[in-house]
Amino acid sequence: MPKDELPILVDLHKNVYFDDEEGEAVILDRRKLPLDTTHYRCKTYQEVAEAIEKMVTQSLGVSPAAGYGVVTAAYQAQEKNKSEKKKQIRKAVKRIKNTRPTQTSLHYLMDEMLETAEEKIGKDENLFKAMRKKAYDWTKNLMKVSRKLGKHTSKIIDDGDTILTHCYGGPAIYFMGDYARRDGKEVNYYCTETRPYLQGARLTSFALSQGGFDVTLITDGMPAYCMSEGLISKFITGADRISMDGGVANKIGTCQIA
Repeated sequence: MPKDELPILVDLHKNVYFDDEEGEAVILDRRKLPLDTTHYRCKTYQEVAEAIEKMVTQSLGVSPAAGYGVVTAAYQAQEKNKSEKKKQIRKAVKRIKNTRPTQTSLHYLMDEMLETAEEKIGKDENLFKAMRKKAYDWTKNLMKVSRKLGKHTSKIIDDGDTILTHCYGGPAIYFMGDYARRDGKEVNYYCTETRPYLQGARLTSFALSQGGFDVTLITDGMPAYCMSEGLISKFITGADRISMDGGVANKIGTCQIA
């Protein structure tokens, strides 16, 4: 992989995008990683919703996929009248929201896109372009936040650290190591396999290996032993939810590590 190129899993713009020539939303199929890098193509918002439900994408890939699901709805509605366009977008938003009832970021984006869509339709402006820009800008912001989070976390990493991860914490897991590396620190990773979907084995270890890090894959039952042997310097993982008062809902499987 070229030095300045991000691992494909880390670059969210390569995880989900809209193919203008084919009129399709294109989603990196994470179920096939790391052995096969293929993309799942969707012509309709219904197909995008099904892809989310089938775990074609997960973690930070879900809300961009949701956004491009609305883009496909707008693409198909280009020749419809204002009333039909509104109906199409509302149906798409409702269906996609139901794929992840508890994922607040997805719901926030869907509400934003619906509000923007109704405004553009009312003004008879280009709905498809507006929805595509909204989905792209959302993904761009996720990358910006991931970089900031990674840079912030890199400051607590010491030279020679071996970091234990669990599941897949998104691009920030890569960026924290990359920023530390740029500061002249040597960083190694231990990744738990993370059953039953094996996100640690298939996603985290794949992204970090592509990024040039030394990665050791271990079973979910091995962290305590590795810690007792002094093999782990720090444990850094994503959280499923963080409340405004600092409360954290960790990923399943982190309790035994704590």
